[in-house]
Amino acid sequence: MKVALILCLLSLSLARLYFPRDSTNFVRQTPKPLSEGDEVFLIIEGVLQGIALDSDINDIQDCIKDTLAIKESFLKAVSLLKLRTLTSASEALKEIKAALNTLPKVLSDCGDSLRDSSRVFHVLNIFENPMTFSFNDGQILVNGVDLHKDFYDAVQAYETKQWKMFGFYIGAALMKVQGTGIIVIA
Repeated sequence: MKVALILCLLSLSLARLYFPRDSTNFVRQTPKPLSEGDEVFLIIEGVLQGIALDSDINDIQDCIKDTLAIKESFLKAVSLLKLRTLTSASEALKEIKAALNTLPKVLSDCGDSLRDSSRVFHVLNIFENPMTFSFNDGQILVNGVDLHKDFYDAVQAYETKQWKMFGFYIGAALMKVQGTGIIVIA
């Protein structure tokens, strides 16, 4: 029964990627052309997919401001994750939170789902102030969840300029820490 529920939730999440809510003829939407700060929009699109939200980057793209600061925070987070120390991992979490700090407001102002906004706000607060945090033998444990693979994959994606996948891995890590039980697979 639990397996069926998990498979159902996973298929619903994946269906949202291919059939957006406003799609009436089940044809995948053509994305808006990206402008300056393209990689930031691709990263945020990946985060939205990693968290399995209903919101679409096309709806919120115009509301995302200060892409340079967001990009710098992500770069700093990746640099800190490469150091593989307790303090650098802790600081990397704060940088990721700083990069995504405006996302809840953007989702509430420009997105069509207030639920997505509150969900991201909740997840970012858990990420910034975890109940437990440890770094040991290559494991990054946040609230008892090992995020090492997610962060390692995110760093690899960042270094190979796979911006959307980088965001996806960050979003998936946020989702795991939230503890919803939904694990999104790329």
